[in-house]
Amino acid sequence: MEDDKLYKQALEEMKELAERVLEECCEFAEDNDYEKEWVISHFISAFNKLKKDV
Repeated sequence: MEDDKLYKQALEEMKELAERVLEECCEFAEDNDYEKEWVISHFISAFNKLKKDV
């Protein structure tokens, strides 16, 4: 039962992290006059390349 609670907590924390990253991407786009979708798309591409090294 404790494992289930920890798993749910971890999922919630990952969701919150994703929300913060998305917010950062949107702020970056706005600050630099880029399209949000372009920034998000390129962030995802860069993230996927980096995670191959993990």
